[in-house]
Amino acid sequence: MGTVIGAGSALTMGDASKIPQFVAGGAVAGYVAGNTAANVTGRVSGVAKNVLKQPGNVRRAYEEEAYGLNYARNRDIKRQNDIRKKNFMRDDAEKIKYHDMAAKLSKNGNTFSTAQVMDAVWDMKKAGINDEKLQEKILKVEARRGSKIGSSNRDHEKIINIAQEAGAFDRSYIYNYEKRQELEDSFYYNLNSNEKDEEEAMKIFADLQEVGGAEKYMKIRNTNKEKEKRQERRGISSTQDKRKAMDRSANDRKAMDRSADDKKARTSAATNSEAKDTTRVARTKAEVEDRKLTKNKREEDIVKAKGKRKAMDGSANEKKARASKVANSKAKDSTTVAEAEYKELKKSTNRQTQRNNRNNRNNTTLP
Repeated sequence: MGTVIGAGSALTMGDASKIPQFVAGGAVAGYVAGNTAANVTGRVSGVAKNVLKQPGNVRRAYEEEAYGLNYARNRDIKRQNDIRKKNFMRDDAEKIKYHDMAAKLSKNGNTFSTAQVMDAVWDMKKAGINDEKLQEKILKVEARRGSKIGSSNRDHEKIINIAQEAGAFDRSYIYNYEKRQELEDSFYYNLNSNEKDEEEAMKIFADLQEVGGAEKYMKIRNTNKEKEKRQERRGISSTQDKRKAMDRSANDRKAMDRSADDKKARTSAATNSEAKDTTRVARTKAEVEDRKLTKNKREEDIVKAKGKRKAMDGSANEKKARASKVANSKAKDSTTVAEAEYKELKKSTNRQTQRNNRNNRNNTTLP
């Protein structure tokens, strides 16, 4: 996906005075940029590959040192985008949503998978297009213009970049002459006075406004009256006209550059904010996990303490039982001894009584 630059938030519906800014700030910037961003990935080789596998700060520091700040920042943004895209493509709720959209698009002999639709939609989300109706409209335009959607459609980036800003304009810019000429001429001068590119951009704009919009627009455009007026407006027959056209194009390019810088600054700020949010969420999760571990450890300690007390109580009960058994045994032994002594004493007493009785009888029988 090429660089996408937007200025639509400052626009109002039907405000023709905003058209030059719209073209310079958004649609044409992306339309022209396309895939012209330098691909520096091929520069990474050898030892660098090992370093680039390192996490966070180490990798960023190396990239800044080896390839420059802009390269390092762009690589960071790409890595963050790759992570967000992977999460988006795996999200079950999103799959259900875009499965329904794929079913709507799979008509008239075209068949699109949910993954194809989500891949194309991700490019729109990167460009700031989150409205599902507009996303579906873009996909329908792509399908009509080439029977393909997403990166496999040669007009994919053009359509997204024009749709990014087209929401601020309605179909009156197709049918109203004054509005139409303003939009046509703004495309024309910002696309380096290339009438073919201007016509293509207008057709995309018209298709985004309504089904068959491009065909209706071309019928108007190709009338002799329209051709004459267009040639009259753009006639470069004098040096003064040429100078005006060049000045206007130069000013528009400056506006485009300023808008590009603003977009880069906003993107960088958004990325930093998201990185902070990610760090904060990770820290919160870590704290929650720590609290869970602490709670579990505390519960384990309580269980162990209870088990230990129970074991100690069991040991004390066993000691008491043994002591009671010993005491009972001693008491029983004492009772047995006492009974034996009593029996022996009783026997001795009986023997003494018998001896006394015999003595008394003997004393009684003597003369």
